[in-house]
Amino acid sequence: MAEKYLIKFNHIKAEYIADFDLSIAHDDRVIIVIHDDEIREELIRIFTGRQKPLKGEIKTCMKDLIEFRANTGIITSPPLTIPYLTVEENIITVLRGIGIKDAKKRAMQWLNRTRLSKFASSRVYKLPYGIRKLVVFVRAMAKSPIFLFMDEPFSDLKRENSALIKSIINEFPHAFVLFSNQFIEGLNISRIYIFKDGRLNDISD
Repeated sequence: MAEKYLIKFNHIKAEYIADFDLSIAHDDRVIIVIHDDEIREELIRIFTGRQKPLKGEIKTCMKDLIEFRANTGIITSPPLTIPYLTVEENIITVLRGIGIKDAKKRAMQWLNRTRLSKFASSRVYKLPYGIRKLVVFVRAMAKSPIFLFMDEPFSDLKRENSALIKSIINEFPHAFVLFSNQFIEGLNISRIYIFKDGRLNDISD
């Protein structure tokens, strides 16, 4: 990839966002702290491609945003799953381009790594909220993304599960952006921002 950036937001404006610029390089690891729920929801929609900004431009290193989103692991809060499918089936749904045998193998590898293999055949709607959050995380990682977008990935998780997810994220070799309403310890990050008065402020040391 010749471009220095992975994804770039130029002069983005929206209903609750005054103006922001943000360029994510291939190895950037960014936390954005947001306390305002309206800004948070609008940013999530923009980052995940569900809303176009009123003004501004979004560029990626790929052909278009559709291709970029296909190579992005998205971890939502609350967790968005297909509730009537099993845990294994939820993961397989994102594993396009490989055979079903290899997809099942990869799904089980991730379920074993996150100690979720005992839930592989369980319908997601029957599982506790924290387990469903882990399923969304596994689904995002199993697709081997080039970029991770995460919204509150550690909320409502047991301490040991939170520590496990942090260790996996720290091993992730590519860029990520994480939204949170508070500062997070235990993550290797390159930059930290806070959204205030509709604007993005860099508070990195």
